[in-house]
Amino acid sequence: MRILLTNDDGIHAPGLAAMREALAKLGEVMVVAPATEQSGVGHSITFLTPLMASQVFDGDELRGWAVEGSPADCVKLAVAELCRDEDGNLWLPDLVVSGVNGGLNVGVNVLYSGTVAAEPKERSTTYLRSPCRLNMMIMRTSPRRRIRQ
Repeated sequence: MRILLTNDDGIHAPGLAAMREALAKLGEVMVVAPATEQSGVGHSITFLTPLMASQVFDGDELRGWAVEGSPADCVKLAVAELCRDEDGNLWLPDLVVSGVNGGLNVGVNVLYSGTVAAEPKERSTTYLRSPCRLNMMIMRTSPRRRIRQ
C-alpha cells in the first residue's frame, strides 16, 4: 500500500515522525508536509508565488518533502508531481493521512484547521482513483465540570 502523509505542524513536527513510523508497518509512506507550521490556514492554496519544495533528510535517511505552502498545497503537489517511484513514474496514493495534530480540531476549529483541510484536496483531483481517506488528529478534551443546581 502507498500512503501519503501530511500535517499542518510542519515537516519537523514530532507527531509527523511518530505517524510515519506507525504507518510504515502498513506500507510505503511518502511524507509531504509544510516547511513551517501552517495551523489555521484552512483550505488556502498558493497561487501568486512559486510553490517551492525541497527534500529533508535525517542523516542519510529521507524524512520527506518540505513545501513552502499550506497542507492543501502539499497534497496537491504530492499527487501531481512528488509521488514517484524509483523509475520516475507517478503513482497515486492508496491512503492519504493528515496529522497527527498537536492542536485542537473540534467544533468551529475544523473550519480553519490545516490538518482537516489537507484531506479533501485529493478528492478534488479528477485523475485520482477513489482512495481511502483518513484524517488522524489528537483531540484534547477538558475535564468535565460539575454543574450545581
